[in-house]
Amino acid sequence: MSVVVRQTAVIIAASVALTACGGSRQPGAASTVRPSALPNTSTLIVAVDRPASGAETVRLLRPDGSEARRFGLKPGADAQRAAGARIFVREGGGVLKAIHRDGAVEDLGNLGDPDAFNLTVSPDGTRWMWGTIDASNWDNKRGLVHVAGDRLPARVVAQSTQDTTPHGGAVMPFSWTQVGAFLANGPVGVGGYAPFGFGVNRAYRLDPLSLAAAPLPHTDECSLGDVAADGTIACFPLDVHQQSHSLSLIGPDGRAKAIELAKPRFLDHGDVFFSPDGSQLTVAGATDVGADGKPEQFGTDVVATADASIERLAIDGVRLGPIGWASWLDDGSLVVYRPQGAAGGPSGIYVVKPWRRCEADQRGRDPDRPPDRLNAQVAWVAAGIAPWRSQRTSSATTS
Repeated sequence: MSVVVRQTAVIIAASVALTACGGSRQPGAASTVRPSALPNTSTLIVAVDRPASGAETVRLLRPDGSEARRFGLKPGADAQRAAGARIFVREGGGVLKAIHRDGAVEDLGNLGDPDAFNLTVSPDGTRWMWGTIDASNWDNKRGLVHVAGDRLPARVVAQSTQDTTPHGGAVMPFSWTQVGAFLANGPVGVGGYAPFGFGVNRAYRLDPLSLAAAPLPHTDECSLGDVAADGTIACFPLDVHQQSHSLSLIGPDGRAKAIELAKPRFLDHGDVFFSPDGSQLTVAGATDVGADGKPEQFGTDVVATADASIERLAIDGVRLGPIGWASWLDDGSLVVYRPQGAAGGPSGIYVVKPWRRCEADQRGRDPDRPPDRLNAQVAWVAAGIAPWRSQRTSSATTS
C-alpha cells in the first residue's frame, strides 16, 4: 500500500442524490452545523475539508460552486465515501456509520478490523465492500474481501494468499461502478511514492446476486483501470518488471487498441474512467517529480474509444479524484481537481466541459487550435479544496 500523506481535503462523491430514506438513524448526532434544507437537485459534489489538525468538515457543493450544506464532524471522524442517500463515515475500531442529508446518523455495523481498507460503495449506496489482511502467517499473508449492505449481513466474498496470486499480493476491493463491482490482486506491504496507487493484476467481477467472484479476462498481465458498459476493458499492459508504458482498450471480442502515453507526463498514471456512454475515457498522469519533494505536475487526457485518439484537457495540472466513474456528470462535464502544492496554478476543484475538435468546429470555436489539446470551459472553482490522500492506515471517530 502507498504511504500516507496527510492532506487537507478530498472529493468523495459527485452527482449523488443524498435523499433521505431508510435505515435506523439517530437524528443530529454527527452534524454541528444545520443550515437551510437542500434544494431539489440530484447533482451534488461531496467534499471533505481535512485540516492538518482538528475535525473534518463535509461540504455539499452544487455544480455552480455554491455550497448547499455543510456538516461539522467530531474530532477524529473520517468521511470516506458518498453514494445514494449516505455519506459513509468511519469510526475508530472499524465502526462504520452514515450521515444523511438531514444530519441524522445511521449505524452500519463494524468492518471487523481497525485496519480495514479500500472501502468501496455501490452507486446507490445500499451495499459496500472492504478489504482486510490476515497476517497471522507473515510469510504468506491472506487478503479477504467483505461485502455488507441493507438486509445483507457482512460476509467474505473472496480471499487469497500471497503464494496463490500472480506476483504475490492479495485480493482487495477495486471499484464499484454502474457496470458492477470489481476486485483485483494488489501488492501488500509496499511503500513509496505512488500518486495513483500501485498497479493491480488479475481482476474479478462480482456476480450481483450470488456475490461470487469470477476472473475478468485479459487482466493477469494488464493492470485494470475501468470496464465500460459494453464490456470493453481499459488497462495498463505490464512488462516483465511489472511496469506499464501504454493504455490498452480491449473490446468484448478480445481485440486491443494500444495508446502510447507521452513521457514524462505519464511516468505515473491512473484515474482511468469511462464516460457513462462509453464513448470517452479519462487517463491522468504525473511526472513523478513529487518523489523529490518538488510540485507534482499532473495532467489529464481524454480518449475517444472509437478510434483510440487521445487529447489533453486545456486545463493544466489537474487529475480526477477518488469518486472515480462519478467524475463524469450527467451533462458530460468532468469533476477534476488540482492538489494543494501541485504545479499548474491554485489548488481547487474544477467542473470542466471537454469539447473535442469536431465539436469545437460546430460550436464556432477556432478549428486551427493545436489538435492535441481540448478546449475546456471551467464552470467554477472552489478555492482551497483539492488535496486527496489515497490510502488510510487508521480509523477515525464519529458519532
